[in-house]
Amino acid sequence: MQAHGTRYQLEHEPFVVFDLMAGIARARYDELIARTNSSEFVTPTVIHRGGPLSIEAAMKKLNTHGFHGAIDEVEGAVWRVERNELANPGKNGERVGKVDFLVKYVRPDKEDGIYLPEISGRKPVWNWR
Repeated sequence: MQAHGTRYQLEHEPFVVFDLMAGIARARYDELIARTNSSEFVTPTVIHRGGPLSIEAAMKKLNTHGFHGAIDEVEGAVWRVERNELANPGKNGERVGKVDFLVKYVRPDKEDGIYLPEISGRKPVWNWR
């Protein structure tokens, strides 16, 4: 349990449900929440829903430590881009939700491997100490 990235002091289990896959297709966010709502699973905090959100605005909303107990500065943010598309083009105008893509922004000053002795030259850092 050697630390290798952002360290956390969690007040919930270490598993956070971020995505739900059926084969190669991603479930829409609303479906993910509906399917995990009755469970004890934690889902990521949504900082914005709607139109575009700049990197600067997202990082400002996350603040230094985000929402899930980060001890270190959060490394970035993830955008989940969904849209409604016509289910039957030219027919009844019915629309269905679709996940277009996910993208992750990582701060340019984030240093990889700072807790790994083979990179840092220092003693290992353990998550439970």
